[in-house]
Amino acid sequence: EGDFCAYVGYDLSVFQDEMISFDQTIDVSGGSSVLSFWMAGSRGDTWSANAAETVEIDGVTVFDFDSATSSQFVWEKFFVDLGAYDGQTVTISFRYRGVDGDLHVLDAVTVDDGTGSRS
Repeated sequence: EGDFCAYVGYDLSVFQDEMISFDQTIDVSGGSSVLSFWMAGSRGDTWSANAAETVEIDGVTVFDFDSATSSQFVWEKFFVDLGAYDGQTVTISFRYRGVDGDLHVLDAVTVDDGTGSRS
């Protein structure tokens, strides 16, 4: 969606720990909140074994790209249920960690309040 996406390339010589974070108040009074996003990246190659792409809520991993897909370099839409965080302000982080890993892209991040409107 749009003209831009978040992109992390790889560097053969340094450990990378890239993170995109934002604080979000979760209110599911009108339904259930869901984090949705599109991702694509390397999966199943020898170099991707040295990298991890995750989503964390307050520092706890709630999504692991390598466990969620069997495709590589194919845009896929993923969902994370946020119902357990109702009424809380949480930090949602998209994280890439690794060395000699893979390139990875992220796009169209939304939090839906369960009614179709973004919160």
